This record gives sequence, structure tokens and C-alpha cells, in this order.
Amino acid sequence: MNDLKFAFRQLLKNPGFAAVAALTLALGIGANTMMFSLVNVILFRPLPFPDSDRLARIYRISSRSPRDGHSIGVFLDLRQENTVFERVAAYYPEWPCNLAAPGEPAELLSGMLVTADFFPTLGIQPELGRGFTEEEDWAGHDQVVVLSRHFWEQRFQSDRNIVGRMLRLDGQNVTVVGVMPEKFYYPLLWSKVDLLRPFGFAPRQRQSRGDQWRFAFGRLKPGVSIAQADTEMKTLAGRFAKEYPKTEAGYGLRVLSLHDSTSEQERSIMWLSLGLASFVLLIACANLANLLLARLAGRSRELAVRIALGASRARLLRQLFTESLLMSLIGGAFGLLLAVWAKDFIGHHLTVGGESGLAIPLDVRVLGFALLCCAIAAFLFGTAPAWFASRSDVSRHLKESSRGNAGSARQRRAGFSNSRSVTQAGLWMVY
Repeated sequence: MNDLKFAFRQLLKNPGFAAVAALTLALGIGANTMMFSLVNVILFRPLPFPDSDRLARIYRISSRSPRDGHSIGVFLDLRQENTVFERVAAYYPEWPCNLAAPGEPAELLSGMLVTADFFPTLGIQPELGRGFTEEEDWAGHDQVVVLSRHFWEQRFQSDRNIVGRMLRLDGQNVTVVGVMPEKFYYPLLWSKVDLLRPFGFAPRQRQSRGDQWRFAFGRLKPGVSIAQADTEMKTLAGRFAKEYPKTEAGYGLRVLSLHDSTSEQERSIMWLSLGLASFVLLIACANLANLLLARLAGRSRELAVRIALGASRARLLRQLFTESLLMSLIGGAFGLLLAVWAKDFIGHHLTVGGESGLAIPLDVRVLGFALLCCAIAAFLFGTAPAWFASRSDVSRHLKESSRGNAGSARQRRAGFSNSRSVTQAGLWMVY
């Protein structure tokens, strides 16, 4: 506590230096905290679904693309023949549809086509009503929809009697059977969804191996790893290529964690951005270290008196590092305020899933990262100046400030008198 009190008094004695140091650190730490908060949302935060680490995406790959969709026939085959997934579901997130209420103009909606396995595979069920049944996966039985919570609140004013209501969708009468919970919407996985409807595969379509535009994901069985699932999918792809050479030759299957699939393309950009922000912090620490060296040069007599009175060099290093840590924490506090403003500004202008705006929260992980930045910055800009100051020539500095000395060349250039030097040295002795 004594070290902190003294460090605070030192900053108050030099408000100009304290302001420059706080601003420099605020820019460096704020930039890193803001970038890490974005990286945290995209790369580190778990998906808002139960046991999300067991969810995996299944891609169809070729020499042209590593992220293709599936035909109906391939999807049904891999769902039936795999041994590593509990469930496998298909979906298509960009299905436009028109809602026409009596006496009102048609309203264009953003829909999603899914199989009946979609809800149990994801691990969530509608908040109101139910999901889809296996029978509704067949054509002729698919005149049902599940509404998203946002659409239900905005269009139907949260009417809890919506289940069982008839809607006119694309010229057909469909029945609302459920309303999804709020956590279903996750913009990194799919864009804005107003409602969900079954694919409704016809018997003839179930044999089709063209039009590969349906995405597939599954829930791994307990104890099965992503690598094991990927190996089995490659084996199935080889079998499909032999059985259906006209459509499947040259194609393969690939399994990737559902969480990693949301950020696979952005991962390198995110790490590069965080690295650039870290470089800004390094530049800030280098500039601050130079300022601190110049400031400690003016305190050389004070440090020499402390050593002459019995302070060890380790004790001196601790005091100087405490001052650096206090400066870093103050700069970090201002940097955190800057990061809060910056993340809101950037999140508001980001376009994710076809919609503008991405919530970037400051959770415990981000706050811990900010504290880590403060500690690292204090070490980077404070250690070297403190070490050089503690290794200075004590006898030379004491001779320069002795009572009979007319003043060193440095003191004469700065305009300090000998009497003032002795007075200040005596005050430090009292301390």
C-alpha cells in the first residue's frame, strides 16, 4: 500500500506525464481489448445450444470448393448409413416466401427449410407448440410452419394463441404449429429467419443426386471425436463415388465442428487483426519506455539517496514497477472505456448473416484479457527503465548533489541551484 500511495503521489506531481502515459496506454490497450472482444464473439464463445461441442457440419467437397451442399439422395444415405452421429439434419437458410394476409399487400419473408430432425439435432424445441414430425418430411404433409420469436413478437404482438392459426404462404394455407425460442437466432450460423417449414421431399426427389444446395449437420454420439466422424465420412464418400460414378466421382465428404465452421473463413483475418492491435500496443510501450527513461533521469538523485539509506536494488525495482503498474491500470481503465465505445460502433456497422448489427458483449474473458494487457504493458515499458535506474552509479549522483558542489553540468543547464538540490535531498531522507 505504501508503494501504491507513493506511486500515486508521483503521478500527481507530474500531471502532464501522467496524462500522456494514460492516453498512450488507453489507445494500445483499448485497441487490443476491442479486437479481442470481436475475436471472442466469433472464435471463442460457445454456440447457444446444449452440448454444442458435439454438433458438427458435414460438407461436400471437391477441387472447386470445400464447402458445398448436398443432394437429397446423398443426405438421406449418409443419415442412414453413418455410425458416428446420433442424428443428422438438413436445412436451407435462404428461402424467400410471401405472406399474404386478407386485405393486405403481400409481405416478403425470410424462411428456412429444414428436415424434421432439425430441432432434436440442434438440441432445442419450440417455446410454444411443437416442431415437425417425420410424416411432415414428406410432400403433401408439409403445410406447417414454425415461427421465429422475433417475427412472432413483431408481426403477431406475442399472441400466445398463434399455435393452430392458419396463414396464407406462397398461395397455400399453412398451419402454425410452434414458435422458436430466442436463442435459436444466431447470426453467425444463419441469417435472419422469420419462419421455418419442412422440406417435404416427394418420393421421386428422394432418389435425386442433383441440385446440391442443402446443408447438413449432425450431433455426434458420446465419445466420438470430429476426427473419427471425418474418417467415416471419407469412407462413405468413397463408397458413394463407386455406386454413383456419374454424380459422385470426384467429390468427398468433410466433417468440421459446427462452431469452427462459423468462423473458418474469418479465423485468419481475426488473428491478423488482433496481431496488428498487439503491434500498436508494442509501439505504445516503446514510446512510453522512452518517456519513462527520460523521467527517471531526473530522479537519479532521489534513487541514489534511497540506495544510500539502505534500500536494496530489488526494493527499488519493486517501487518503480508499482509505479508502472499503476500507470498501466489507469491507462487500461480509459482503454476499456474506449473499447466499449469502439465495439458498439463497430458492432453496429458490421453486417453478419445479411443483417447489420452484431452484439459484442464485454464478458469475463474480455475483462481478464484487458487486465492481462495492463500487466504485460507494465512489464514491457517499466522493466527496462527500472533496471537501468537501479543500476546507476550511486556515488556519482551523491557527489553531484552534495552540499559543497556547485552543481553538475546537467543541473546548471536545467537552471537548478545547489541549495535547492540539498533541500530536496533532505526531504527524501525524511521520507
